[in-house]
Amino acid sequence: MDEYNRVLHCDNCGTDFKPSQPLELHDSNNTWGYPCPVCQFQVTARKPGKARQVLAAGDFESQLSQVLADARMRGVALEDIVRVLRDELEFAMELANPGRRMVLSVIDLGEQESSTGTMPVRDLRDIRSSRSLAQ
Repeated sequence: MDEYNRVLHCDNCGTDFKPSQPLELHDSNNTWGYPCPVCQFQVTARKPGKARQVLAAGDFESQLSQVLADARMRGVALEDIVRVLRDELEFAMELANPGRRMVLSVIDLGEQESSTGTMPVRDLRDIRSSRSLAQ
């Protein structure tokens, strides 16, 4: 089978493409592959017939929650987690809307205040217990 007629899928950005360049050696892990034309991620050619597995949104949410819990357990600063997630969400939004420049804004609304017309402030322990923080 001619390598240049294969359609490859980039696991980083989701682009399907036909390689237009010869195989390249990726220095960091000594594997051969093709650079993605969108994000330049090194895509290794899979054996023909090997289908990629579709991930359900619920499974994705579960895996993402586990990655975040693991990052917190390993001491990654919450500010760094927010920055990385914002950058990744901006990238995903731009992929979902080709030709558009997207910016995600996280807005600090200040201190939570309790008044008769609003919900009471939740204790930090309640907030943490509502999400799985441990394995």
